[in-house]
Amino acid sequence: MKRFFCFILVISLIGCSFFKPVKATDAGNASPHNFKGTVLDFSRLTLGGKILILPFNPGEAVGADEDYDKVSLMIIRGFYDILGDGPGKPDNNNTGLLFDVIFDEEDNNAGMVLDGRITAIKKTAKNSMIFIGKSVTFEVSAEGSLTDKSSGRKIAVFEDKKSLNAKDGDYGVLGRQIGRDIGKFLVESLNVPKERD
Repeated sequence: MKRFFCFILVISLIGCSFFKPVKATDAGNASPHNFKGTVLDFSRLTLGGKILILPFNPGEAVGADEDYDKVSLMIIRGFYDILGDGPGKPDNNNTGLLFDVIFDEEDNNAGMVLDGRITAIKKTAKNSMIFIGKSVTFEVSAEGSLTDKSSGRKIAVFEDKKSLNAKDGDYGVLGRQIGRDIGKFLVESLNVPKERD
């Protein structure tokens, strides 16, 4: 029931003006170079097809609260930013590979499933050397996999960790950037089937 609710919410939010295009500063202010991914089945990845993306579950250290809900939904939104109308489409990708992103678990045409866990949602505050008061930093970590739906074999695995100063955004910005990182990893891996640091 919860997944169905999340599906309806994602569909509504993707078409909502609340989701503005990601600004360059959104990506630039989040901590870079923390994404790691490995393609385990390159031949399956090159077949392309429909990817069913599920809301990421909360890890052991993450509560099922509003912050978790926001991060989980924004990971989906970020993934859709890249593969919904992005370089996963043939016109923008030299490999000609077509990925379609779907959200309905009842769609039997999905060939792959992307899911994972949000392993950390943190807020830290420390005394600022420059300004009066404390500097607040948000941090989000996630891990997951892309799996072939029919066989259950993992096609790729990944993990990511992002942080940024509270003045530059919130947990949602970090979640969206993680989703974008996952999408970029899949597209970039078409030409480089190895671990990306």
